[in-house]
Amino acid sequence: MPRAATERTITVDATSIAEQIETAIADELDDVSQIISGTPGVDLRPTFEAYLTHLAELHESYFEQQKSPGGASWTPLAPATVKRKGHAIILVDTGDLAASLSSRSHENNIAEVIQEGKNKGVSFGTMDAKSIFHQDSRPHVGITDRSADQLAEAIADRVVDALIK
Repeated sequence: MPRAATERTITVDATSIAEQIETAIADELDDVSQIISGTPGVDLRPTFEAYLTHLAELHESYFEQQKSPGGASWTPLAPATVKRKGHAIILVDTGDLAASLSSRSHENNIAEVIQEGKNKGVSFGTMDAKSIFHQDSRPHVGITDRSADQLAEAIADRVVDALIK
């Protein structure tokens, strides 16, 4: 049976679907960004403060589990290092590096809310000089996509709440 003039055949492959999804996500992020910048009365500080607390808790768990933010186990210590330290706890000698990420009162902690004009966000990390030397073989600072999504959802909820009030 011949096709009616109004029917269309659409061919879709996995690549074009992925591109469409990426475009849709980018468009959504642009929309959220415009909403946030277009609502200067929305105070995101409580949301960002809560997120910084969340990040500190996550980083404490990375040290407890001896895993990267992505979930990969850290490279084990060399036998000579275990002998020198007297224990096999990875990235812990004095405890300062872990504390600088998990305790906002630590002198090397970086946990700040940024709200300067349209620039809104958080700055998180450590000023501990040892961190940079360990990050490649034992990643210990970072956020996951899931954590970033949680922040985006919290921001969106906060903006929506402000808009409907």
